[in-house]
Amino acid sequence: MKKFITLMLVFLLAFGCVAGCGEDEVQKETDGNNTTKALTITDVTNTIAKMSEGAKFDFTFILNVKPIFDENSFSKEDFEKACGSFVETKADGSYDFSFKIMGEGSKDGKYTILLKDQLITECVQKDGKIYINAKSIFNIYVELIKAVMGDSMDSAYAEFLKWPYENEYIDITQYSEKLSEILEGSVSEPGVGMVQLDAEELQAIITAIQKNVPMDKVLEFLNKMETVTTAANVLKADNEKIEFKFDKTNAKAFLIGCSNLFRTDLADLTDAVAASLKDAEGIPEELKELLSGFNKEEFQQKLNEELTEESVQAEAEELEQEIGDGHFYLTIGATDTSCSFKMDLFISELETQDTSASISQMGFVFEVKVENQKIGEITAPENILTEEELNALLTLFGIYDDGSDPNGDPSDYESF
Repeated sequence: MKKFITLMLVFLLAFGCVAGCGEDEVQKETDGNNTTKALTITDVTNTIAKMSEGAKFDFTFILNVKPIFDENSFSKEDFEKACGSFVETKADGSYDFSFKIMGEGSKDGKYTILLKDQLITECVQKDGKIYINAKSIFNIYVELIKAVMGDSMDSAYAEFLKWPYENEYIDITQYSEKLSEILEGSVSEPGVGMVQLDAEELQAIITAIQKNVPMDKVLEFLNKMETVTTAANVLKADNEKIEFKFDKTNAKAFLIGCSNLFRTDLADLTDAVAASLKDAEGIPEELKELLSGFNKEEFQQKLNEELTEESVQAEAEELEQEIGDGHFYLTIGATDTSCSFKMDLFISELETQDTSASISQMGFVFEVKVENQKIGEITAPENILTEEELNALLTLFGIYDDGSDPNGDPSDYESF
């Protein structure tokens, strides 16, 4: 897992190979006579900039898990009963939990949120206010309770779990202060146990890097990195998409290629960057001290010792076996009017790495599609919950205390 994560960081470094590409980048041949420029991140950001007037979007998140069931403590039947209709069973015995947001917007907008194919809620943004359909959330909550309780739910309680109001929406902005008070204490204080960053200091560091770092050496290194990723079939780009693919088919070649590049070029690049910043204006004294203490010869010796051809070859072969059917795929696409982003991470054979694991595989798919579109008039909902109705609703969920006993009989909630 550590190797996998390390390579993902290198993977993101490879992302820099295309991130700064501009109009004069090398073009890619598409047929015998014509050429077309490969898509760059600059092209993607240019497309996004066109969407300020309005866009239609589709956001999807899928979690895939394959539980290891134990009939004595964690049976398949119990799992499926608890999840109800909110999961999709796959052919390999795994389960997909899917979450989706669809909508359109610019300054104002409207959005639909789904769990699998079931409505969670609808949101409307209008004139700086945000409205959320509380009735839809309540109905999902009830469905979950029914899935867990099953036949044990009596008719009185089932009757109690019905939406009691004609109004459906909450004006979040109207109750933002109240909600903040309710949630106070549930979120840890910002910065506890974390390094505090001063915005001005951070900006000074960025400016110093832009002014002093020898970008010709950085670009030279990134170009070599691009060669490594392309040769290993990790990076591909055409006029509509940029693809990063990492799995057992290219892991060995990618690790060996990166290790060779780091062994031959990383010390020189690090030395050049350190020398350019150790006396630069805007760099904190602690960082200057660290940069001044950098020793190129010692660093190179460490690289030579750690990245020998024999050790890298052995590590690459071991990694190839450990990955199994796992993979990490990243695709970024764009046209003149649309753009997309998809990340697909899959980790298999977890039980072989941890005998106490409760799942044997896990996967995440995160996908966003955005299309330039003129947005029509967005209207705010009129059926807004009153303050009294909202307080009673929060009491039912145990979020707000109105003095009634949340463990008592349902009849205690007179407002319902």
